[in-house]
Amino acid sequence: MILKLMVDEPVTRPCYIPPVIDAEGGGGRRRPSGVDADFAAFFAEHYNELARFALLLVGEHAAADDVAAEALAEAWKGWARVSTADRPLAYVRRIVANIAAQRTDRIVRERRGWRLWSGGRSEQAPGRDSDASVDLQARCCGCRPANAPA
Repeated sequence: MILKLMVDEPVTRPCYIPPVIDAEGGGGRRRPSGVDADFAAFFAEHYNELARFALLLVGEHAAADDVAAEALAEAWKGWARVSTADRPLAYVRRIVANIAAQRTDRIVRERRGWRLWSGGRSEQAPGRDSDASVDLQARCCGCRPANAPA
């Protein structure tokens, strides 16, 4: 399948990632070194724990994965600062908590906005429709309730 972008040239592979070659010239993927290796080790060791923490905060698996991934992306951007902190895991946990709180605030604001637009109206009727329920009972049972008018 060929995809077209905003340019006239067709794209034959929608997500092309060039292969990484070993420094020795052999095939395969190269292992990250230095800062990349430190972050890769941190990610591998703590991602599941951060995702579980995010799940406790947001309550949805997909949203928790998003929150954990966004927090680790933020940690990656400032990895020089995060890695030199006394407790890098606690630092990233705080990032997770902040992102989850921002998400919750956004959802609450959206819901408040919908309530304001709806004028406080609910989709449910305010009370029971007794006449309709009596009619339904009469049609279903073939009889009238004892307290119903004749």
